[in-house]
Amino acid sequence: MMKLFLTILCLGVSISAFSQSQPVKGSFGSGAPSSSTPCSEIGQLYTDISAGVLYSAVTITRTPTSTSCTWAAGGGGGGLNANNTSNANALVVYTNNGGATTGKADTGAFTDGAGNFTTSGIGTFGSGSGNAGFIQLPGNTSNPSIGSNATGWLGPASASFTSYVGQFPSTAPAAHSVAIWPAPTSNVAAFNFKAIPDCQDSGGNHINFTQSTDAFSCGTSSSGGGFDPLDVTTIYLRDDFLGSSTNLSFSTSSDFGWSSYAITGSFTESKVAGAYPHIGIAALGGQSTSTGNGSGIAWGDGTNGHNLFNNISTHTFDSLFIVKGDTQVANEQISFGWKTVGNSFAVDGCYIKYDTTNSDTNWIARCRNSGTATDNSLGVAPSTSSWTKARISATTAGTIVFQVCNGDGCALPVNVGATGFICYNSGGTANPLGTGNCTTSANIPTAAMDLAIVVINANSVQSILDIDLVALKFTSTGR
Repeated sequence: MMKLFLTILCLGVSISAFSQSQPVKGSFGSGAPSSSTPCSEIGQLYTDISAGVLYSAVTITRTPTSTSCTWAAGGGGGGLNANNTSNANALVVYTNNGGATTGKADTGAFTDGAGNFTTSGIGTFGSGSGNAGFIQLPGNTSNPSIGSNATGWLGPASASFTSYVGQFPSTAPAAHSVAIWPAPTSNVAAFNFKAIPDCQDSGGNHINFTQSTDAFSCGTSSSGGGFDPLDVTTIYLRDDFLGSSTNLSFSTSSDFGWSSYAITGSFTESKVAGAYPHIGIAALGGQSTSTGNGSGIAWGDGTNGHNLFNNISTHTFDSLFIVKGDTQVANEQISFGWKTVGNSFAVDGCYIKYDTTNSDTNWIARCRNSGTATDNSLGVAPSTSSWTKARISATTAGTIVFQVCNGDGCALPVNVGATGFICYNSGGTANPLGTGNCTTSANIPTAAMDLAIVVINANSVQSILDIDLVALKFTSTGR
């Protein structure tokens, strides 16, 4: 009776043990498991760390002298792959190859022992069913080290702040758009893209922004940050040549008194009947048909050592000319811009020239210092029927920008790099403004200079240059 009781007690303990949840045993090794690989129960796991494959024991055969196991690759599906020889603490994303129990491991997606996640594929981050995807960047008081060949985003440099996130709009941006950010609502700032209009500096154009609609627009008034009569650091000069005298005198009957010079022969000037929008026109040229006859004018008198303007390489400025050659433009030497003297064609300065004796076919941008010149073609030829609008400016002191276009209403770009203007280098290759030969920092004279215009007969024909406008804004005078 006692033996029967002990047998029943042992059976009860065994049944009780099998009714408890038991941990699954596991082991690992290099290479696939064999029948002699130790196992003690069905479902025991084994990881081949050399191939990254997970196995489970499916059968166990016992004899009085041995135990053999049959192993199946893939286990029960997904699991962890320890195949990372560079970091023993690595956790590697593991799949069972789309459902098949082959135990294949996804390559290139893992977290290392420091918690850094890396993937060579595309990362998609959700935040729960029905919610938009979310990537969270916490802030802290210090930044991590940034490796080479990397871009990215950092959270704020603070460990305590009000959380906020930016939310992309559902509409893709148009060309030339910027992101406009609202104040966050429930910590979410849902921004929108707004396109900036093409609003180049012509006729008083300027960019407006309306906060109530978050919209950009192109204004056409001349109001805003323009002329300020109380600004003592800026000089404004402008001559529209509206003098009423039939025989205009540059020194007395133009809007602004000019110094005048004869360049072989006598100084020659005249008043030309205007036609809207060119209502005031002065003419400058050679006295006769003799080669070398010519005339020059200047704001200032550099010939006698009385230049009005100091070293232009240390100032910012903007100057504009509207001129037109006559029917003999192919036989002329013309130059206008910043020059040390106004009584000679080829002098030091930064100016625009056209010289048929030098086989010029287009307007040429020149900066010349101590007789050494840097010349670049502007890709626009003088016209006998259209007015040429030319601009010489320095938005940054020490870099001179040359711009030319032909025809009433042609628009010169407001900034270096603006579209719509092309210049050419000496080899004839087109370059967008600002990428090379439309700007120069070479051979800018440091001597004092004036704005000047010179016209000379290149051949035995009389040369005439019509002048509609000369304007100047010269800044940083320091007075």
